[in-house]
Amino acid sequence: MAVGGLALLYVAFTFGLQPYRASVSARRARVAELENEIWRAQKDLAAIDRVREQNNEIVAQILVASEQDRHILRPSLGNYLLVATDVINRAAAGMDIQVDTINELPRVEPVGPKKSGGTKPELPPKRFEPYSVNVSATGGLHELARFLQRLESGNPYATVTRLVVMEQSEKNTEKHFISLHLQWPTWADEGHPQRLQAEIIADEERQ
Repeated sequence: MAVGGLALLYVAFTFGLQPYRASVSARRARVAELENEIWRAQKDLAAIDRVREQNNEIVAQILVASEQDRHILRPSLGNYLLVATDVINRAAAGMDIQVDTINELPRVEPVGPKKSGGTKPELPPKRFEPYSVNVSATGGLHELARFLQRLESGNPYATVTRLVVMEQSEKNTEKHFISLHLQWPTWADEGHPQRLQAEIIADEERQ
């Protein structure tokens, strides 16, 4: 009888309790795995929220530079030269420097690296394009330095990409011929700022 009872217990343990215990262990492992997945998902969501918040802050700064401060050059009636001329003349106002001519420079398309087959790799869409003008002027070196400082302080994104100064004559060493290239960033797509504003509004409404 004792032997029979032990046999029954062995059968119950082997075919009943042992599989059940294995099932419980598997379930516990699965629960622990799910808890880890939930923790990772929550961590990822927190990171996404931080990235979204940082992205919105950067976009807001760009929109201020574009729409409020006008540091990103925007056209007037589709004309960039009118705006650039106004910026340059205002910077030269009240100085002993004469702006003679302001001319647009051709836009230069950047040349990207080529693939092994000779074809260019697909590049991400451009957000900005440079706009450059050549300025011919006459003035002294001190006034030129003040003029450039005023341009730079008025727009931190304005860049002098070329500067040539030549003496006018031996008799007049105070005045010089000045040629410089000025460059500003412009939107590759003028409708992009409005889309950025709409994205920020939509993101705020979702929160």
